[in-house]
Amino acid sequence: MHEMSIAQSILDIALEEIARQGCDRLDLIRVECGALAGVVPDSLQFCFEALVQGGPHAAARLEVVSLPLRLRCSACGRTFGGEGQEALWQPCPACGALTGHTVEQGKELQISHLEASASGGPIHKPTACGHAAARRALRKRAGVPGGNDANSCGAQRSGSQ
Repeated sequence: MHEMSIAQSILDIALEEIARQGCDRLDLIRVECGALAGVVPDSLQFCFEALVQGGPHAAARLEVVSLPLRLRCSACGRTFGGEGQEALWQPCPACGALTGHTVEQGKELQISHLEASASGGPIHKPTACGHAAARRALRKRAGVPGGNDANSCGAQRSGSQ
């Protein structure tokens, strides 16, 4: 069950990011998990809950957003979807091409959003983190290639320091 090490990596990355933002309480982690990421969402959820149980972040929630597979035909350019890895070898519904499909979505395993607060009061807005470095670190730790690093960190600090 590699989901335990992935859950640990997600937690470690989230805790590093909220510390950088001056927070000490993790409230929510949203993870986008593509159909080809090789992760079972229910197992990931179970492992995360086991890791935070009884600790300082026991109230933290993990939301796993499942991203479907989206392919683009290299012959005609049509975008189409499918279920699981079998779809990689299905013909294009428009032109019938069997090979050369490009995966546009489905390999992702990335933290897309974090919410955290400070124990002394809410000095932070929810931290929306599409942080490219965090996504790369999670994919590297999980052994998942690809994904889109186009988003930048949307973390915002509010209040005085």
